[in-house]
Amino acid sequence: MANLYYFTSVKHAISNIENDRIKISLFSNLNDPYELLGINLGNKETRKKFRDLKEQINDEEGLICLSRNWRNPLMWGHYGDRHKGIVLGFEVKDSLWNEVKYESKLIDAPENLSHDFIKKLTGTKFEAWKYEDEVRVIQKLSGNECLFELIDKEEYYFRKFNEDFILKEVILGQKCSLSEMQKCTLLKLSPEVEITKARIAFQDYKVVVNKIKTKEINLLREQLLKESTAV
Repeated sequence: MANLYYFTSVKHAISNIENDRIKISLFSNLNDPYELLGINLGNKETRKKFRDLKEQINDEEGLICLSRNWRNPLMWGHYGDRHKGIVLGFEVKDSLWNEVKYESKLIDAPENLSHDFIKKLTGTKFEAWKYEDEVRVIQKLSGNECLFELIDKEEYYFRKFNEDFILKEVILGQKCSLSEMQKCTLLKLSPEVEITKARIAFQDYKVVVNKIKTKEINLLREQLLKESTAV
């Protein structure tokens, strides 16, 4: 199992927690136009071949983008709703995730497409993205763990939390503000799920645990637990 982190907004984090699932993204909706196209496309036939392949993969598979590191302030700024969001920390079975490889140049396309090359393609990005320290869970959209939902007439896919994908930590951003209902959702979490409050470090460019705020949260959780068991 590996400790991996998912950056998101308060709204989506709370929704994931309430429904015990996490969103599966489609390759076509990601913020990098080179997704599945990180190869030399100078040849016209190669271009068509890999554009068709991207459409095919996009129809069959999605992915969950996670990071090894929750302490990067740039990640909080880009994916954690400008430090107003939440990071969900998971323990993920090692066989589920693949490392992203960062390349300085487009890779050459082979004459014949193999499973190994397609797997490599799903996890190849330009080296400028290296700060994300990303790993990916590739998910079949027809898999047993996959849920389909129609939300506001839009199609969404989700992966259920289970013993291979365990929620272990909720990290509140430095600027994170919760409604009373959202606070209740977090405070009702199992004691096995750690809740921490983050802040920027005083002597370094990184995000760290706000020990004072985290202690306050834990005291409140303990109080609520005592009250619930006393009833």
